[in-house]
Amino acid sequence: MSDGSDTYDVEVFVSLRVPDRVALTALRTLTTEMDYGDDLVSLEREDYYALNIVAGSPDEAIEYARSMVDDTTVFANPNKETAEVVPKARPVSEGGMVAVLVYPKPGIASEPLKERLTRLGYDRVESIGRGVLWRLEVRGDDKLGTAAEVAVTRSRTDGLLFNPHSEDFEIL
Repeated sequence: MSDGSDTYDVEVFVSLRVPDRVALTALRTLTTEMDYGDDLVSLEREDYYALNIVAGSPDEAIEYARSMVDDTTVFANPNKETAEVVPKARPVSEGGMVAVLVYPKPGIASEPLKERLTRLGYDRVESIGRGVLWRLEVRGDDKLGTAAEVAVTRSRTDGLLFNPHSEDFEIL
């Protein structure tokens, strides 16, 4: 860009300050009703945002994203949620933990979110993506395979974390 600015990728992770009833219910269902009790130890959930921000440096992009998170309720309600703003470095699966990112299929836009930020004066956001990051603690030798099996809803008794008709997923 001619003004010395470039675009930088920033991620925002939003989690509840209190126990997450959705994750707890999903864990209970998966372990007691769907026979994943031998494979699944724990389950956590966070809202995930991927932002592409016009800025002069990576640090400036982080500060800009931090101001959006701190000064608005677009990403998080400060009364019940915490938000972490980081340079793009997706969490990877390690040890017994497997990270599964669930996001809308192409064509299910995040444009209303970008428009809302623009109306609030945050016009340096080039693009924004949104999803849900599930962190699964898995037992066994095939942790990634088990995580994929748990994630993809195939029937009422097989998989639970996302709908393959309207969402995609990645194991990170």
